[in-house]
Amino acid sequence: YVTVVRTSFIGVDHGLMAWFLQSLHVDGFVGGWANAIWSGSTVDEVARRLVAMVDDPPGGIVHLATEKPISKWEVLVHLKQLWPGADSITVNRTETPRINRALIPNVEPLPHIESALARYRLEQAE
Repeated sequence: YVTVVRTSFIGVDHGLMAWFLQSLHVDGFVGGWANAIWSGSTVDEVARRLVAMVDDPPGGIVHLATEKPISKWEVLVHLKQLWPGADSITVNRTETPRINRALIPNVEPLPHIESALARYRLEQAE
């Protein structure tokens, strides 16, 4: 079988989550795009699913995504609520750009980003 996986994820090394966590070291503001829609999860959730696919590959093109898309602004708000020390950051809602990068899952959906971030935070604390 050939399986092509289309997905998106955030983690502490690069991207939206890394940028937010770097902002914790500076009191200030971050801009959250309220109309940038996304359906990814954490790198750990995506990795778990990819490892599971190795033993039973679905074949074809797989859209590995959450069932309910979320805006990048909402992701930042969830990160602020979960991360210690994030009280010093203000997440400003911005209406532009308008972009929809959400995938519609065609396999079992990934956990919603809110629960994935909570799980990630708990695992980091252990």
